[in-house]
Amino acid sequence: MASTTSTPVPAVRHSSVLLCRAAAYLAFLLVSAPFLYHLAHHSNAYLGLLDGGYFYYATIADHLVTQGRLTFDGETLTNGFQPLWLVTVTGLRMVCGGFGPAFYVALTALSFAAIARSSSPLSCRKVSSSVAPLKNSSAISASKTL
Repeated sequence: MASTTSTPVPAVRHSSVLLCRAAAYLAFLLVSAPFLYHLAHHSNAYLGLLDGGYFYYATIADHLVTQGRLTFDGETLTNGFQPLWLVTVTGLRMVCGGFGPAFYVALTALSFAAIARSSSPLSCRKVSSSVAPLKNSSAISASKTL
């Protein structure tokens, strides 16, 4: 009969966590710096840094706030969107009163908060502890077939 004891989950090294956090924050700063620069200098060039999909969501969010309908063109209803992202864009648009500098600063702050949360040591431990049981279960099933 095979033993069902599992090996202990290795602890995430503190230096690895710090390196992950530093990389995440550096990437955030490099991506958001040009965006914030153009906002601070009242330039519309920041719009060129946004992906085309963003404008799709911004248009649907704007129509939802102004007309109360999920529509891209103002007439035909749509359902081709990710609900969580649409809720985020719509909520920020409602709070900020439009798609001006306040909206984009709030969106940048929300992005930073998401990166800070996802690079926390606790989330790194959750990932490593959820992967370890998968490795152990495949080792146990492989030993049973031998």
